[in-house]
Amino acid sequence: MPTIHIDGTTTTVPDGFTIDDLLPDRNKNHSVGIIRPVTISRAETKEFLIKTTAGEVVVETVPGTGAGEILTGLTGIRSGWHDLQVASFGPFPSSFVPSRKPFRYDRGDLALGCGGYDPSRSFLIFCKKTHSADHGGPAENGVVARVISGMGVMDRLGDMDSLISIEPVISFAESSDARTTTDGSVVLEEGMHVVTHIRIHAEGKMPDRYDPATAVSVDRMLLALKDQEFVVDKKMSNHIRCDILAGTDVPCEECSGRKEGTVLMRTSGKNRGSLYFYTQDLPRSLAHPW
Repeated sequence: MPTIHIDGTTTTVPDGFTIDDLLPDRNKNHSVGIIRPVTISRAETKEFLIKTTAGEVVVETVPGTGAGEILTGLTGIRSGWHDLQVASFGPFPSSFVPSRKPFRYDRGDLALGCGGYDPSRSFLIFCKKTHSADHGGPAENGVVARVISGMGVMDRLGDMDSLISIEPVISFAESSDARTTTDGSVVLEEGMHVVTHIRIHAEGKMPDRYDPATAVSVDRMLLALKDQEFVVDKKMSNHIRCDILAGTDVPCEECSGRKEGTVLMRTSGKNRGSLYFYTQDLPRSLAHPW
Protein backbone atom coordinates (compact mmCIF):
# COMPACT_ATOMS: atom_id res chain seq x y z
CA MET A 1 0.00 0.00 0.00
CA PRO A 2 1.42 3.41 -0.96
CA THR A 3 2.39 5.95 1.67
CA ILE A 4 1.40 9.50 0.74
CA HIS A 5 1.45 12.96 2.32
CA ILE A 6 -1.74 15.02 2.50
CA ASP A 7 -1.28 18.62 3.63
CA GLY A 8 1.88 17.59 5.46
CA THR A 9 0.36 14.56 7.21
CA THR A 10 1.69 11.11 6.31
CA THR A 11 -0.84 8.36 5.73
CA THR A 12 -1.12 4.97 4.02
CA VAL A 13 -3.84 4.29 1.46
CA PRO A 14 -4.96 1.12 -0.35
CA ASP A 15 -3.58 0.31 -3.78
CA GLY A 16 -5.54 2.03 -6.54
CA PHE A 17 -6.84 4.75 -4.20
CA THR A 18 -7.79 7.95 -6.06
CA ILE A 19 -8.12 11.61 -5.10
CA ASP A 20 -11.91 11.22 -4.91
CA ASP A 21 -11.46 8.23 -2.59
CA LEU A 22 -9.14 10.27 -0.39
CA LEU A 23 -11.29 13.43 -0.45
CA PRO A 24 -14.91 12.31 -0.98
CA ASP A 25 -16.40 15.63 0.21
CA ARG A 26 -14.14 17.99 -1.72
CA ASN A 27 -15.51 20.70 -4.00
CA LYS A 28 -15.00 19.29 -7.48
CA ASN A 29 -14.41 22.81 -8.84
CA HIS A 30 -11.38 23.32 -6.60
CA SER A 31 -7.93 22.29 -7.77
CA VAL A 32 -5.76 19.90 -5.81
CA GLY A 33 -1.97 20.15 -5.85
CA ILE A 34 -0.05 16.97 -6.70
CA ILE A 35 3.70 16.64 -6.19
CA ARG A 36 5.37 13.43 -7.24
CA PRO A 37 8.71 12.36 -5.69
CA VAL A 38 11.90 13.86 -7.09
CA THR A 39 13.79 11.56 -9.45
CA ILE A 40 17.56 11.76 -9.92
CA SER A 41 19.11 10.74 -13.22
CA ARG A 42 22.80 9.99 -13.71
CA ALA A 43 24.61 10.16 -17.03
CA GLU A 44 28.19 10.16 -18.19
CA THR A 45 29.34 13.14 -20.25
CA LYS A 46 32.06 13.53 -22.89
CA GLU A 47 34.24 15.19 -20.27
CA PHE A 48 37.06 13.79 -18.14
CA LEU A 49 38.63 15.27 -15.02
CA ILE A 50 42.41 14.90 -15.06
CA LYS A 51 44.00 15.36 -11.65
CA THR A 52 47.68 16.28 -11.77
CA THR A 53 50.23 17.30 -9.18
CA ALA A 54 49.96 20.83 -10.62
CA GLY A 55 46.15 20.99 -10.36
CA GLU A 56 43.05 19.80 -12.17
CA VAL A 57 42.25 19.93 -15.88
CA VAL A 58 38.93 19.12 -17.56
CA VAL A 59 38.97 17.87 -21.14
CA GLU A 60 36.18 17.14 -23.60
CA THR A 61 36.76 14.07 -25.73
CA VAL A 62 36.63 14.14 -29.52
CA PRO A 63 33.97 11.75 -30.92
CA GLY A 64 35.23 8.75 -32.87
CA THR A 65 38.70 8.71 -31.32
CA GLY A 66 38.12 6.05 -28.67
CA ALA A 67 39.26 8.61 -26.11
CA GLY A 68 37.11 7.13 -23.36
CA GLU A 69 38.87 3.77 -23.61
CA ILE A 70 42.27 5.44 -23.76
CA LEU A 71 41.75 7.72 -20.76
CA THR A 72 39.76 5.42 -18.47
CA GLY A 73 41.87 3.81 -15.81
CA LEU A 74 45.08 5.74 -16.40
CA THR A 75 46.61 6.56 -13.00
CA GLY A 76 50.04 7.47 -11.72
CA ILE A 77 51.39 8.39 -15.17
CA ARG A 78 54.73 10.13 -14.86
CA SER A 79 56.12 13.01 -16.82
CA GLY A 80 57.61 12.32 -20.26
CA TRP A 81 59.27 14.95 -22.44
CA HIS A 82 58.54 18.64 -21.98
CA ASP A 83 59.32 21.81 -23.90
CA LEU A 84 57.69 25.19 -24.54
CA GLN A 85 55.09 23.61 -26.81
CA VAL A 86 54.02 20.39 -25.09
CA ALA A 87 53.89 18.46 -21.83
CA SER A 88 53.71 14.68 -22.21
CA PHE A 89 52.92 11.87 -19.77
CA GLY A 90 53.69 8.18 -20.14
CA PRO A 91 54.61 5.69 -21.27
CA PHE A 92 51.62 3.35 -21.28
CA PRO A 93 50.57 0.66 -23.78
CA SER A 94 48.13 1.51 -26.56
CA SER A 95 47.16 0.17 -29.97
CA PHE A 96 47.43 2.24 -33.15
CA VAL A 97 49.61 2.63 -36.24
CA PRO A 98 51.93 5.68 -36.05
CA SER A 99 51.69 7.95 -39.08
CA ARG A 100 55.36 9.09 -39.08
CA LYS A 101 54.21 12.50 -40.37
CA PRO A 102 53.96 15.93 -38.75
CA PHE A 103 50.51 17.31 -37.89
CA ARG A 104 49.17 20.64 -36.74
CA TYR A 105 48.15 20.82 -33.08
CA ASP A 106 46.24 23.71 -31.51
CA ARG A 107 46.69 25.10 -28.03
CA GLY A 108 44.62 23.03 -25.60
CA ASP A 109 44.67 19.84 -27.68
CA LEU A 110 45.25 16.57 -25.84
CA ALA A 111 46.97 14.30 -28.35
CA LEU A 112 48.01 10.66 -28.42
CA GLY A 113 51.59 9.94 -29.44
CA CYS A 114 54.35 7.43 -28.86
CA GLY A 115 58.09 7.20 -28.41
CA GLY A 116 60.18 5.63 -31.18
CA TYR A 117 57.00 4.93 -33.18
CA ASP A 118 56.23 2.16 -30.68
CA PRO A 119 52.56 2.23 -29.50
CA SER A 120 53.50 0.12 -26.47
CA ARG A 121 55.26 3.30 -25.28
CA SER A 122 52.38 5.73 -25.81
CA PHE A 123 52.12 9.20 -24.29
CA LEU A 124 49.35 11.71 -23.60
CA ILE A 125 50.50 15.07 -24.94
CA PHE A 126 49.13 18.41 -23.71
CA CYS A 127 49.66 21.06 -26.38
CA LYS A 128 50.57 24.33 -24.68
CA LYS A 129 50.97 26.21 -27.96
CA THR A 130 49.74 25.85 -31.52
CA HIS A 131 52.46 24.08 -33.51
CA SER A 132 53.25 21.43 -36.13
CA ALA A 133 55.23 18.34 -35.14
CA ASP A 134 55.54 14.58 -35.45
CA HIS A 135 54.65 13.20 -32.03
CA GLY A 136 54.31 9.63 -33.27
CA GLY A 137 50.54 9.86 -33.34
CA PRO A 138 48.08 7.92 -35.49
CA ALA A 139 47.28 9.07 -39.03
CA GLU A 140 43.70 9.87 -37.97
CA ASN A 141 42.17 10.89 -34.66
CA GLY A 142 45.49 11.89 -33.15
CA VAL A 143 43.80 14.60 -31.06
CA VAL A 144 41.64 12.66 -28.60
CA ALA A 145 40.37 15.56 -26.45
CA ARG A 146 40.55 19.30 -25.87
CA VAL A 147 41.10 21.21 -22.64
CA ILE A 148 37.97 23.15 -21.65
CA SER A 149 39.00 24.08 -18.12
CA GLY A 150 42.40 24.44 -16.49
CA MET A 151 44.50 26.01 -19.24
CA GLY A 152 46.62 27.68 -16.57
CA VAL A 153 47.27 24.32 -14.92
CA MET A 154 48.28 22.89 -18.31
CA ASP A 155 50.75 25.74 -18.77
CA ARG A 156 52.36 24.96 -15.40
CA LEU A 157 52.93 21.25 -16.09
CA GLY A 158 56.63 20.45 -15.82
CA ASP A 159 59.22 17.69 -15.57
CA MET A 160 58.41 16.82 -11.95
CA ASP A 161 54.63 16.54 -12.39
CA SER A 162 52.53 13.42 -12.88
CA LEU A 163 48.93 12.48 -13.66
CA ILE A 164 47.33 11.29 -10.42
CA SER A 165 44.06 10.05 -11.92
CA ILE A 166 41.67 10.45 -14.84
CA GLU A 167 37.95 10.17 -14.09
CA PRO A 168 34.83 10.59 -16.25
CA VAL A 169 32.65 13.57 -15.34
CA ILE A 170 29.19 12.41 -14.26
CA SER A 171 26.14 14.62 -14.73
CA PHE A 172 23.31 14.44 -12.19
CA ALA A 173 19.88 15.94 -12.84
CA GLU A 174 16.87 16.22 -10.55
CA SER A 175 13.36 16.32 -11.94
CA SER A 176 10.02 16.72 -10.20
CA ASP A 177 6.40 16.67 -11.33
CA ALA A 178 4.26 19.27 -9.57
CA ARG A 179 0.87 20.28 -10.94
CA THR A 180 -2.71 21.08 -10.05
CA THR A 181 -5.76 19.16 -11.17
CA THR A 182 -9.51 18.89 -10.69
CA ASP A 183 -9.48 15.28 -11.92
CA GLY A 184 -10.52 13.12 -8.98
CA SER A 185 -9.66 9.89 -10.79
CA VAL A 186 -5.89 10.41 -10.42
CA VAL A 187 -4.45 7.34 -8.70
CA LEU A 188 -2.31 8.05 -5.64
CA GLU A 189 1.28 6.83 -5.86
CA GLU A 190 4.03 6.04 -3.36
CA GLY A 191 5.59 9.20 -1.94
CA MET A 192 3.06 11.55 -3.58
CA HIS A 193 2.21 14.83 -1.83
CA VAL A 194 -1.38 16.06 -2.05
CA VAL A 195 -2.11 19.71 -1.22
CA THR A 196 -5.75 20.68 -0.69
CA HIS A 197 -5.32 24.25 0.59
CA ILE A 198 -2.83 27.04 1.25
CA ARG A 199 -2.46 28.81 4.57
CA ILE A 200 -1.15 32.36 4.77
CA HIS A 201 -0.13 34.45 7.77
CA ALA A 202 -1.56 37.97 7.78
CA GLU A 203 0.99 40.74 8.26
CA GLY A 204 0.73 42.32 11.71
CA LYS A 205 -0.95 39.36 13.42
CA MET A 206 0.82 38.47 16.65
CA PRO A 207 -0.02 35.98 19.42
CA ASP A 208 -1.38 38.64 21.78
CA ARG A 209 -2.08 41.67 19.60
CA TYR A 210 -2.29 43.19 16.12
CA ASP A 211 0.01 45.73 14.49
CA PRO A 212 -2.24 48.25 12.69
CA ALA A 213 0.52 49.39 10.29
CA THR A 214 -0.93 47.25 7.46
CA ALA A 215 -4.52 47.00 8.68
CA VAL A 216 -6.18 48.33 5.50
CA SER A 217 -4.15 46.10 3.19
CA VAL A 218 -4.90 43.03 5.30
CA ASP A 219 -8.59 43.98 5.37
CA ARG A 220 -8.65 44.13 1.55
CA MET A 221 -6.90 40.76 1.35
CA LEU A 222 -9.42 39.16 3.71
CA LEU A 223 -12.24 40.63 1.66
CA ALA A 224 -10.79 39.11 -1.51
CA LEU A 225 -10.50 35.71 0.20
CA LYS A 226 -13.74 35.84 2.22
CA ASP A 227 -15.11 32.77 0.41
CA GLN A 228 -11.84 30.88 1.06
CA GLU A 229 -11.23 30.68 -2.66
CA PHE A 230 -8.32 31.97 -4.72
CA VAL A 231 -9.30 32.23 -8.37
CA VAL A 232 -6.28 32.25 -10.66
CA ASP A 233 -7.10 34.93 -13.23
CA LYS A 234 -3.52 35.18 -14.47
CA LYS A 235 -0.54 32.86 -14.20
CA MET A 236 2.97 34.09 -14.93
CA SER A 237 6.40 32.55 -14.50
CA ASN A 238 6.90 34.32 -11.16
CA HIS A 239 3.40 34.79 -9.72
CA ILE A 240 -0.29 33.94 -9.86
CA ARG A 241 -2.92 36.67 -9.64
CA CYS A 242 -6.52 36.99 -8.48
CA ASP A 243 -8.46 39.97 -9.90
CA ILE A 244 -11.62 39.70 -7.79
CA LEU A 245 -10.94 43.16 -6.30
CA ALA A 246 -9.19 44.65 -9.33
CA GLY A 247 -9.84 48.38 -9.47
CA THR A 248 -10.12 48.71 -5.69
CA ASP A 249 -7.94 51.35 -4.05
CA VAL A 250 -5.34 49.92 -1.68
CA PRO A 251 -2.99 52.22 0.26
CA CYS A 252 0.75 51.63 0.16
CA GLU A 253 1.23 50.93 3.86
CA GLU A 254 4.45 48.94 3.83
CA CYS A 255 6.53 47.88 0.84
CA SER A 256 8.90 44.93 1.26
CA GLY A 257 10.64 42.48 -1.05
CA ARG A 258 8.56 40.26 -3.30
CA LYS A 259 9.88 36.92 -2.11
CA GLU A 260 8.68 33.45 -2.99
CA GLY A 261 5.55 32.70 -0.95
CA THR A 262 4.74 36.38 -0.32
CA VAL A 263 1.13 37.56 -0.77
CA LEU A 264 0.79 41.18 -1.93
CA MET A 265 -1.86 43.55 -3.30
CA ARG A 266 -1.11 46.01 -6.06
CA THR A 267 -1.56 49.66 -5.12
CA SER A 268 -1.39 51.36 -8.52
CA GLY A 269 -1.99 50.78 -12.21
CA LYS A 270 -4.86 49.05 -13.94
CA ASN A 271 -4.45 45.97 -11.73
CA ARG A 272 -4.56 47.86 -8.43
CA GLY A 273 -6.42 45.81 -5.86
CA SER A 274 -5.39 42.51 -7.46
CA LEU A 275 -3.98 39.85 -5.17
CA TYR A 276 -0.57 38.38 -6.05
CA PHE A 277 0.97 35.11 -4.84
CA TYR A 278 4.68 35.12 -5.72
CA THR A 279 6.29 31.86 -6.80
CA GLN A 280 9.78 33.34 -7.29
CA ASP A 281 11.87 36.04 -5.64
CA LEU A 282 11.64 39.43 -7.38
CA PRO A 283 13.08 42.88 -6.62
CA ARG A 284 11.11 45.26 -4.44
CA SER A 285 8.37 47.31 -6.13
CA LEU A 286 6.70 50.46 -4.78
CA ALA A 287 3.49 49.40 -6.53
CA HIS A 288 2.96 46.60 -3.99
CA PRO A 289 2.38 47.12 -0.24
CA TRP A 290 3.82 44.99 2.54
